[in-house]
Formats: sequence, C-alpha cells, structure tokens
Amino acid sequence: EIQRTQMASDCVKNGDIPLLASLLYDSHASLRHDFEVSCPELDWIVDRMKAMGEDHGIYGCRMTGGGFGGCAVSLVKPESVNNVIQALALDYEKTFGISADFLTTKPADGCQLVAL
Repeated sequence: EIQRTQMASDCVKNGDIPLLASLLYDSHASLRHDFEVSCPELDWIVDRMKAMGEDHGIYGCRMTGGGFGGCAVSLVKPESVNNVIQALALDYEKTFGISADFLTTKPADGCQLVAL
C-alpha cells in the first residue's frame, strides 16, 4: 500500500489518470482481500463504480478510513457527479434498504506554511 500511495502521488503530479484509477481499484482489492478491512456495502460501491467506469465519468474508487464500514472515495468527472450520485443512491437503497450519504469535494493544494 505504501508503494501504491507513492505511485498515486506521482500520478496526480503528472496527470496520469488511467494509472491513478488502476491504483485506486487495486488498493481497494488489497484492503478487501489482503487486509480484510472492507465490508459488503463498500465492496458494492467500488464494484458498481468500476462497472459504470469511464463511460459514466468515473475514473477510480476505493474505500477510505479505518475500514469495517465508512466511506469510499471516487475520482469522477465534475460534469458526471450528479448523474453518478443519482444512480448510486437509487441502486444502493434497493440493494441495502438504507440510503447512502454523498459528499462532493474538489482537489486542493493541500497544507502549506503561511507567514503571518
């Protein structure tokens, strides 16, 4: 996972979205199978996002946080976000009998030192 994280950082710097997407899916598979810290709901989300794929503006997805429930982070084209949320929300509720929450964010420069 450490090597994958370093590679993902390089992908972001270099704009290599296809490799970043692959790393996100590979990371989730490792968390699911090697570390066994995923759950059916997160696996379903990642599998669904991967199945929808680039045709629906989705580049990659993986669970995030401490595992055993929680969140998935997805890389989605901005113009596709609303359609992806609508599709996932409906299918998730049909599958699990509960509604999912969605939080949209934009990439930022991250932490930096600011002189006062």
